[in-house]
Amino acid sequence: GGHGLILRLMNLGDGGSIAEAVDNFLANTASVASKIGRPFPSLDVGRVLEEDEIASAPLLKYDFQAGNGDARSVLVQSIPEGQQCQFTVGYLMWPAAVVLARWLTSYEDLLRGRSVHELGAGLGLSGLAAAWTARSIVLTDFNPRVVENLEETCGMNAFEGSASCSAHFLDWTDIEAAQERAKEPVDLVVASDVVCQVDDAYALAGAIERLVATNGAAVIVLPAPKNRFGTEAFPPALDSQGLVWRRHDICAAHLTTGLDEADYFTWQAYFIWKSSGTDETQDFPSEWHRSLHKAVEAVSS
Repeated sequence: GGHGLILRLMNLGDGGSIAEAVDNFLANTASVASKIGRPFPSLDVGRVLEEDEIASAPLLKYDFQAGNGDARSVLVQSIPEGQQCQFTVGYLMWPAAVVLARWLTSYEDLLRGRSVHELGAGLGLSGLAAAWTARSIVLTDFNPRVVENLEETCGMNAFEGSASCSAHFLDWTDIEAAQERAKEPVDLVVASDVVCQVDDAYALAGAIERLVATNGAAVIVLPAPKNRFGTEAFPPALDSQGLVWRRHDICAAHLTTGLDEADYFTWQAYFIWKSSGTDETQDFPSEWHRSLHKAVEAVSS
């Protein structure tokens, strides 16, 4: 949100009004937030559920459309305190999470029967969006307050196929903790906008290497380096772990519609899998990997 305001202030020129720029920014942000269901302080946004629908408030309902046209909905328990520092970054719904959630529901058939782990889950939207067809969903975060909130959110959602959903503490900068969690490797790791410094990039790559099963994969959505410091280090971080990857700029309108940041932001989708150790330029190890990459590649069109 602040990025948009900064850009407006930078483009004021001599005759611009700071007050007018701020007012326009607030009005536009509130309008956009109402379209995608993102919380915005002290303004009426999104689809806030009534108390007679769900007793525990504040809640937001996110609506998606599956690839076959079916409607999908995810309930998200918001955290009213809001972000105060980097430790509370998971208190907000970041646009990249909406982008990833839309992609996951669009290709939910590729998740059928798979185990999914969301790293740096925050409010958990992306992981929960995979739950319609996945076998199990694990949401992890490094903030205990966020994990507590995720546990409540898991209990509010019921999905077709009754995918199991659980929330756990995991600081993926802690190698030992990541290795402990990796005792149960998963088919697919997902994450969105979880890198804001170089150390994050290397920690994320290490967590992916430890958590993904030998025949598994990862789909990660990050802002482009021009929009987020630290993301430029993600490709060499993946290389350092011996992971094979493909990257695509996200241009598909159905993934970014209603996001104010799309006017000046570029998100990138990474498709990642483990090398057999014989050839790091190898073709995809299975038809599932090939189909999953085709779906990721489609974000650029």
